[in-house]
Amino acid sequence: MTLSSHTLVPRTSRRGGVLKGCLIVVGILLLLAAAAGIYVALHWKSWAADAARAAVRSAVQTSQLTEEQKQRVVTRIDGLAGDFESGKVSAQQVASVFEEIVQGPLLPLAMVYAAKEKYIKPSALTADEKAAGARSLERVARGVYEKKLPNSALQDLTAPISTTDVHGKQTLKETLTTEELKAFLAAAKKKADDAGMPDEDFTVDIATEIEKAIDKATGTAPSGK
Repeated sequence: MTLSSHTLVPRTSRRGGVLKGCLIVVGILLLLAAAAGIYVALHWKSWAADAARAAVRSAVQTSQLTEEQKQRVVTRIDGLAGDFESGKVSAQQVASVFEEIVQGPLLPLAMVYAAKEKYIKPSALTADEKAAGARSLERVARGVYEKKLPNSALQDLTAPISTTDVHGKQTLKETLTTEELKAFLAAAKKKADDAGMPDEDFTVDIATEIEKAIDKATGTAPSGK
């Protein structure tokens, strides 16, 4: 994936909507993956597709995505559910859509923005420190998105502020001390600086990323086109 293939959109005042949008993507595709599993077990294709459609519409409409992005997400996921129901798309292909999302930039970006919402906003940092810290995380997110930073850079960055269970699963700590937060943000700034990321606002067109994942996994055009 090259920089020219990515769609960057102007940042709005609803920066928190990026996190919500990313998490909605995860939820949507988990629901579709679950629907595929239900089909395999029970052969209830119509029920699974209808359940996925209803869940997607509900989740997207309560999100802070723009109206244009909401419509695009609903249209593509609704089309994918219809293709699954009709047999045009297989359960394996639906699972592959989820895999594309997992391997793509949205989940790493969600982790970055989750840290911003979870730690920076409620912290005791000054307004200037919060703004600088948020910018550092956005620069890291851009580095991952543009593949100038590997996904493993995020794991390295979040390891000091995470706990690991017996199965090796990493989870962000509930709270950080001011010292821990400052160290985390300083590390993020260094990663962004080392990668030469511009010191400017950045966000992602989530609908486009979903469309690309579906197209790549299924090799089919949206239903109705």
